[in-house]
Amino acid sequence: MEKDGQMQAIATLLEHAAYPKQAHYALAALQDVRALVGHVPEAALPLIAETLGMDAAALAALMRDSAQFTAPSEAPHRLSVCQGAVCIGRGGGDLLAAARERFAPMPGLAVVAGHCLGQCLQAPAACLDGEVLAPADLADLARRVAALEG
Repeated sequence: MEKDGQMQAIATLLEHAAYPKQAHYALAALQDVRALVGHVPEAALPLIAETLGMDAAALAALMRDSAQFTAPSEAPHRLSVCQGAVCIGRGGGDLLAAARERFAPMPGLAVVAGHCLGQCLQAPAACLDGEVLAPADLADLARRVAALEG
């Protein structure tokens, strides 16, 4: 579906779904958009936010924190940091925040919150382009990301 067609389909979905103007419907709206077009286009965020009566930046932060809403093809490389309970307890949340800060200016790398990678005994875990890394730390991630560039 082309971009104009996507935006029209999303607008129609939001109109017919008749979400109340309440921010706590954001996940439902994002999931419905994803089900419709396969991901949530960034260009749709202002429309979704307006529909829900919420700030577009807050909606973008919610979307950014979950890998389920982004299109896999948006960046050629993907770093996913596990946000399962054990990984969070062993620094996974801090690792995700540090990775986002460190790698944010790098084009071509999506840094996202990930689902459990099954590496609880070696938490925190991360996954870079399909390779599971556990235990993961920022220094190792930085070395591996640098290797992608050159």
